[in-house]
Parts: sequence; C-alpha cells; structure tokens
Amino acid sequence: GLAFKDPSHCSDCVFIRDQKGRFHVIYEDWSPINASRRSWDSPLAGHAVSDDGIKAFKILPPAIDNRTKPTGKVAEYRHPHWAQHPDWNSNIGKYNVHSPEQEAYGDWASINIGGQYYLFGDYDPVGGHQMSVCWFTSSSLDKKFAWCDNIGQGHPDPDIGFAEGQFY
Repeated sequence: GLAFKDPSHCSDCVFIRDQKGRFHVIYEDWSPINASRRSWDSPLAGHAVSDDGIKAFKILPPAIDNRTKPTGKVAEYRHPHWAQHPDWNSNIGKYNVHSPEQEAYGDWASINIGGQYYLFGDYDPVGGHQMSVCWFTSSSLDKKFAWCDNIGQGHPDPDIGFAEGQFY
C-alpha cells in the first residue's frame, strides 16, 4: 500500500525510526533531474516524518541537497510504469533543469549506530556514470546529511548491516 504520497512521484525510499519513536522517510526527489538518464536517482533526497509511520506525514527540508544551479527551464521525461498506477493519469514526469550536470544518489538504506545516522545509496557521479555505493551521515534525522565517501563499483541497490565493528 501507499504509505506516503510523495509529491515528486519518485521511488526507492527508506523508512527509519528515530530515538523519539517517529518514522522518517527519505526518498529520491526527481524534481531537479531527468531521472530516466541517471539510473532513476537524484541529487535531492526528500524527507518527511510521521508520528506513527502511517498517516500525517509532514514534509521537512531535504536530507540531502546537492542540486546545481536551476536554469529556469522545465523539461519532461517518460516513466515506464506510472501509467499503470491508479493515482496517475500519465507517465510524463516534469523536472526543473539544472546546470551543470548533477551527481545522483538513491535506492536509500539507513542505519543508526550509537545515535549517529547513516544513509547508504547508489552513487551515479557526473561524467562516465561509474556506479558505486555512497554514504552520508548526520547526528540527527532533523539535520542535513553530510557526504562521507563512495566505495565499490557497479549498480549496487545497497542494503546494509553492521556487525563486529564493520558495515556490510
């Protein structure tokens, strides 16, 4: 079922519960990029929170925002599955064109270790598009996440675990 009707019509989100018991969703926000050309990832990770994880999601400032400069132009792309969804009458997505080309991240996975939050995701860098896994961190889900690094090669769609002092 649909837990959160994301205004950017994206996908590949992650839910994580904070220390207060609130449910946060971090999602790819495709509004600043032609996601069909960037592995369906984005430089913008939207963020919303709900007390029960089921209703009344409040949209917060983005968890990650690495957009470049908006050009003022709006363009379109076709999504291969949207026309099949009962809430959408079209498979046309619109986005705000930015310049220069933007990094893209997505397919989020999250973990909290000792009060420190981590987001792991696909990393589709500018130029060449050599996919890998990236990660970001923040001391609070209410703060913007900071870039840490990237590892590996290939299209990862990561999931994560932490054991014996190591990420897996």
